[in-house]
Amino acid sequence: MYVGLKMRLSVILLLIFNFSCQKFENFPEVFTDGGRTLLLAHRGGVDGLHPENSFAAARKGLKVLDGIELDIQVSADGTLWMAHDADLPDCELGKFNCFSQHTDQEIIDLSQCHGKDFAPGQLEDVLEIATRNYPDAIISLDIKPWFPCSLGDVFIHAKMKELADELALLASRHQLGSQIFVESESITFLKYIKEVSSQIECHILAFSDLEKAGLEALRNGLDGVSYKFDPDEEIDLEPLKAKGLTIQLWTVNTPENLQKALAMKPHTIQTDNLQLQEFMP
Repeated sequence: MYVGLKMRLSVILLLIFNFSCQKFENFPEVFTDGGRTLLLAHRGGVDGLHPENSFAAARKGLKVLDGIELDIQVSADGTLWMAHDADLPDCELGKFNCFSQHTDQEIIDLSQCHGKDFAPGQLEDVLEIATRNYPDAIISLDIKPWFPCSLGDVFIHAKMKELADELALLASRHQLGSQIFVESESITFLKYIKEVSSQIECHILAFSDLEKAGLEALRNGLDGVSYKFDPDEEIDLEPLKAKGLTIQLWTVNTPENLQKALAMKPHTIQTDNLQLQEFMP
């Protein structure tokens, strides 16, 4: 009995070792037509006229570029809002700590009292305008794993599942599943997105070590990597692309850096500078 148990443990350890040592060559080549690189408006479209992650910014970004990137939060009502930070401003209405702790009406009241600096919009409004006017646009959604603020880990997990379910519902309702990208540092969250909506592309958000991020994406059945662009870093995207992974680069804001990023041939590039469209091939 002891020998049998020892053998089973040895097999398990061997499997774990082999899995952890997987390299790109262990995954099959996927030959796809990469097409041209698309330019996405970071945080909806930061042009100095509209607040970031607002409906007005998203509408401008959709009009000017190939798509938009938005940061997403979820309210106590389960509604998806566009906002980078999970915490809410005070507005002298009492202490409003977190999107997930407050209703849609409370968030609307806060936006009305706080003025132009706080103008979150609801994601569904953007999906509606994309469906009507920009059906080919890419909508990349950044989901922060550290939200909701100041709450326990169990509650965070439940709220992120709620967010994923609502996003899958919206993607299906507006028939935009294949054009929605979700980026996050949480592999657990991304894998759950794939379970509830196989059409949505799920990308690991990475600040460094592109190869490691690519391997994690392949091991977990994800679609790609959203990578922080560094113009001084020498990286090769081809090994990841050859395995069928989608590569996003962020954030590229100058014509010089745009040319460096384009030379790498990523699938999408996120920018705060809407005028970079003039420098695209």
